[in-house]
Amino acid sequence: MDMTDGFLNFRAVEPYAADGGRIRAGWLYRSGAFDKLTDAGAARMQSLDVRRVFDLRSDGEKTRRPSPLLTRDGFEVFEEPHRIRSGDLRAVLSDPASTPEAAAGEMRAIYAGFPEAFAGVFATCFRTLIATNAPMAIHCTAGKDRTGLAVALLLSLAGVSRANVVEDYLRTNEAHEALKDRFIRRDQGEDFGEVRVDVVIPVISADQTYLATAFDVIEGRFGGVEPYLADVVGLTAGELDRLRSSLIA
Repeated sequence: MDMTDGFLNFRAVEPYAADGGRIRAGWLYRSGAFDKLTDAGAARMQSLDVRRVFDLRSDGEKTRRPSPLLTRDGFEVFEEPHRIRSGDLRAVLSDPASTPEAAAGEMRAIYAGFPEAFAGVFATCFRTLIATNAPMAIHCTAGKDRTGLAVALLLSLAGVSRANVVEDYLRTNEAHEALKDRFIRRDQGEDFGEVRVDVVIPVISADQTYLATAFDVIEGRFGGVEPYLADVVGLTAGELDRLRSSLIA
């Protein structure tokens, strides 16, 4: 976990045991937004050969906080333009009578909607991984929710155990204080009015029940990760094989 040089929740995915091998070390990275990345941080990424990133954020997020990697030599930034707005956290956070339970409930509702809402974005992201066949960082704003599900899908496709998928997801909580500070300084008094910290905590936390909600939809409605990736995301059998092979050493 790296919080220096402008990184937020930036880390490599561990080389977990997978089908026929392990996840490639130093191949798949996950992160929050890079809008505060310093020159030293960019140099660190280049030293790790992380020169390609996929930005899952919406058009509005990218406009408000453009990625500095767009204008740095040696980096490629990939994206799927979209205006997807997940859930209604604004209503929960702006309500002075709101509770932590209401915030957590809204987060679970957001995760329930992710599989269908982000199918097209995931398709472009995963096809980019196949095409580049090189180390890549996937990121959103916090590196927790959209990134969390994208990485969980990749690990699951590669045959990583659900326990390790959840372990990787929960590692975001090591960045808890940084995410809380970034969230409150960015939004409190600007977008939501004054927000109580106890209501913010469920929003910036990686909670196992959130990820479980998304998997419940994927497994209950679409028959599992591979059928979801084929039938909803739209990857062909050949693409699924290449994607799986690219992740495993």
